[in-house]
Amino acid sequence: MLDRLVRQGQVARIRNPDDRRESIATITKAGLAALERIDPDVHATQTAVTASLSERDLKQLARLCDALVP
Repeated sequence: MLDRLVRQGQVARIRNPDDRRESIATITKAGLAALERIDPDVHATQTAVTASLSERDLKQLARLCDALVP
């Protein structure tokens, strides 16, 4: 996926000169613009998907997601 984003110009990747096994990916201006374009759709989808959840359920979901991706 990262390779595809690099090809599309949405992400830039540079190698660590001290350790060639490591690379650092950063979002480009084009990538930020793409995020701005899709943000309303992402927000609308997230709202629709979680509409049936209570505030307590949403907090629990957030805690579980944080546990999955520390």
